[in-house]
Parts: sequence; structure tokens; C-alpha cells
Amino acid sequence: MSKQKSTEITELSADEAKAFFLKNKSYINFELPDYFDFEPLLKKLDKQLKNAQLGHRWKIACKAKNHENVNYTLLEPKKGSKGAWRTQELIHPVLYVLFVDKITEKKHWKLITDKFVEFRKNEKIKCLSIPRKSETQESDKAVQILNWLEEVEQQSIELALDYKLLFKTDIANFYSSIYTHSIPWAIHGKEVSKNDKKAKNIGNNIDTLLQSMHYGQTNGIPTGSTLCDFVSEILLGSVDAELAQKLSEADSKMNYKILRYRDDYRIFVNSHEDGETV
Repeated sequence: MSKQKSTEITELSADEAKAFFLKNKSYINFELPDYFDFEPLLKKLDKQLKNAQLGHRWKIACKAKNHENVNYTLLEPKKGSKGAWRTQELIHPVLYVLFVDKITEKKHWKLITDKFVEFRKNEKIKCLSIPRKSETQESDKAVQILNWLEEVEQQSIELALDYKLLFKTDIANFYSSIYTHSIPWAIHGKEVSKNDKKAKNIGNNIDTLLQSMHYGQTNGIPTGSTLCDFVSEILLGSVDAELAQKLSEADSKMNYKILRYRDDYRIFVNSHEDGETV
């Protein structure tokens, strides 16, 4: 399968994005038996919540912050790591649908997708992990894996012809270490967000919903859904932009190329000094 048979979700309309996020395999993108299908529940909740007043819907989200274990946590063994476990979460269906509804409001979706255009201005840093929607009978997960093979692996081989050295790094415990307030910073700017923490904007809405899922905590976001993978890409996109700016300030003529897949970085350079600088 080629990447032309799938569409990056930032290229979808708001309505298409909502339908994508409400699919069962977006709600849980890890392995569960096939008889677990949450899509009918999610779609029914979406219809019911549409009939509720906006203030009432938001009150539900805010009240959830006062309750522990709102999400359901599962542990699965990490492949290739004996005795190590990975945490996956089933987000409370009501909170999940509220989240999807909020992020795919037309004005919010446009703002977020426009930010991704801004994040990608520096062509030396390529993000290759934005979720994709399959346009064939293949699953979205299969498309994502094949896209990884085509983009990350093949481009790595091509770049190896032009660069002498490859540095690899990642962000330790990425999802569990995300500071939820940094999401509005990434979307609206840190100064704007800190000056008006109660503003009714999509960044603060996301921050509130993430806290509601974790008993009011501001550290960590759920793992196990394509929606939260996408939210993490908002933060990582802003990191890409800031990294590009800092590298330009350090040495505007530095020759490098970075391939990023989620929080994993492949840094191609021609000297150890440049690799360490990045």
C-alpha cells in the first residue's frame, strides 16, 4: 500500500475528523478481542449529548475532575522487555465524546490544522507520525505501520547516502510526563495562555478535559487512543518549531535533517558536534 491510499487527518474536514475519532479503532488503538466494539456506544452518546445544553455538557466534564479512576486502566507487557509493562487507558466514553465534539468544532479544527502548517515550516524537521485515515479496506493501524515503513525507514536509507552520522534519541516517559497546561501554550502561545488562564478557547478546553480524566492532575495524558496520539502531536509540533528556531540561532548554516515519529528522533548530521548540538 502506498501513502496515497491514506489521508493524514489534518487534511480531513471537521466532520470527517469527527467520524474518524468516533470509530472503535480510534477509541482503542491497542489490541483487544474483536468482540469489544465501542462504536455504537460512542455514536449513541454523541446524539444524546447534542441534545443537552452546552453548559450542562461542560458541567459533566468539570465534575469528572473530582472523581478518581474515571478512566479504565489496563496493563500489557512491553514487547521485547521482560517484566516491563505498558499502561493503556479506556477513556470514559462520555468524556471521550465531549473531547471529540470540542476538538472537531469547525473553528477549533481549522485553528489546530493551521497550527500544523506553521509547525512544519522548517523542512529540515519532518514529522511522520500524524494519524492517518485509510482510504481502502486496510485498517487505519495497518496504514500507519506501512506509512512508517515508507517514510521513516526508506527516508533513513536515502539520508544515509547524504549524511555520515545518525543520532537517535527520544523523550523518556513521554505521555506520563506531559504537562497539560503546555497544550494551550502550543496552540495559543505561552504568554497569551498564561495571561488568561480562564479563556474559553480550545487549548484550555483540552487542558480541562485531560485533567478531568486524571482526577484533576496536570501531569500525564491517557495512552491508547488515536485522539490522544493526535493531541500529543500538537505539543510535539510546537517542540519541532522551537527546536528549529533554537538551531537557527545556534548556527543558521548547520547541515542536518531530523525525522520524528512521535517522541522518537532520528538526527542525520555530518559531524559529532552538530549531532550533540541538536
